Amino acid sequence: MRALSVTFSNTVQLGIPVVTALFGTAGLTVHIAIVSLQSLVLLTTATVLAENDLGGGRSRWARVVQTVRRSVVHPVVLPILLGLGYNATGLPIPGVIDDVLATLGAAVIPLSLVTIGLSLQLYGVRGSVRPAAVMSFGKLVLHPALVFAAAWLFGLHGLPLVVAVLCAALPTGANVLLFAGRYGVMQAETTATTVLSTFAFVVTATGWLIVLSPAMVT
Repeated sequence: MRALSVTFSNTVQLGIPVVTALFGTAGLTVHIAIVSLQSLVLLTTATVLAENDLGGGRSRWARVVQTVRRSVVHPVVLPILLGLGYNATGLPIPGVIDDVLATLGAAVIPLSLVTIGLSLQLYGVRGSVRPAAVMSFGKLVLHPALVFAAAWLFGLHGLPLVVAVLCAALPTGANVLLFAGRYGVMQAETTATTVLSTFAFVVTATGWLIVLSPAMVT
């Protein structure tokens, strides 16, 4: 859970409007690609690790089947796989379906805020502030710094570099909280990290934009 807290960014509710406002369609194209890969890689890996840890007395085959099912039948992973599959067909999205999806998408942010608020009410933050502060520092400072270093090492530059680092600099995403609830572990700390990193992002985002400003003009 702590690994997810310091690596899984709030790329949809916060990331999409921020990147769109700053970099327009060009930046959003890069960002959406990162969103898809982040969810597929991190949530699938975390699910495999969690299912393996909770194997209990089940046989190896039963464990494998359960892990595959939970990795694919997931509220984030499955829609991404279906979307990629449909995109590969080259077919347009029917207007009626597109309107329904747009309406559902508009409900994402308020529903996420309600979920976080309910989690705060249920679990509280007592005893979780210190670890949440550490996790928030890792998410908002260390994670983007490592991404910046890796991007520079592999020769990434310009807009892709800026969007990748800014994506890493986003606060912890609400999906981490849902993952904690799915397995009933560290809900209080995860909730506190999500809230604290979101508030702190107001400050750290400015710092990262200053650091990345030279790359924005190249």
